[in-house]
Amino acid sequence: MSKFILFVLLLGIAPIITLSAQVEDDNSLHKKTVNNSQSKKKAGLVQRYTTSFTTTEGEIIPRTRVPEFEISGGGKFTILTLQSYLNQFERQCNVKEHIKDLDRAKEYLFYVSQRDKDWPVATYSAELKYYEEYEMKLIEEELRRAELARQRQVFIQDSVWTVREQREKARRIQDSLEIVRRDSVIRETTNEVYLKSNTLTPGTKTRTTNAKSEPSTSTPKTGRRYESHTYYTGPRGGCYYINADGKKVYVDRSLCN
Repeated sequence: MSKFILFVLLLGIAPIITLSAQVEDDNSLHKKTVNNSQSKKKAGLVQRYTTSFTTTEGEIIPRTRVPEFEISGGGKFTILTLQSYLNQFERQCNVKEHIKDLDRAKEYLFYVSQRDKDWPVATYSAELKYYEEYEMKLIEEELRRAELARQRQVFIQDSVWTVREQREKARRIQDSLEIVRRDSVIRETTNEVYLKSNTLTPGTKTRTTNAKSEPSTSTPKTGRRYESHTYYTGPRGGCYYINADGKKVYVDRSLCN
């Protein structure tokens, strides 16, 4: 009896289980169909609002800007924020400025792919990659210019020091020539004084004696040499010597006695 009852119960439950499984399969198929439809719709929407621009290197970069009223779903805010960053990067690139907040934009690109998995992000990723490469090239160009400026400054400093060294060398040569000229003038003046001191003029008596030697008894003493000077007795009995300029310098008569 119990077996019969169990058999009857199984016959009654089996159709219910079968019907439930069939409903679940239908719901799963419906969800897949809906998701596929939404994915196609969003892909078509992105394609409709995607344009392109050409870089200076000739590369074509996609540009996607979907209007706010066309966007729905949980990822709307992240999509609009990401597009706002891309607009900012585009303006900075056009005026040759540095790209700011690149890392922040990459985070929002990740958020879009997480919050709305049906939303295509390939065009956003390609545009972000271009701006990243642009920033790297801009930094490299600035570093190259800075290095050229540093080398130019070093060259200028080296040139300045070279000019200074040449001027200093010329000054030393000029000083050496001036010393040689002065020595030559001194020698000529000394020779001229020596010749004048050993030449008798009419009406002048002269005698050169050593300060340490005794005067001769046979010849009258009319002049003596003291401190490298030769003293002369003039026609009127004055005592003088001739200086380096060839002029007479009168002294006490006792020096000639």
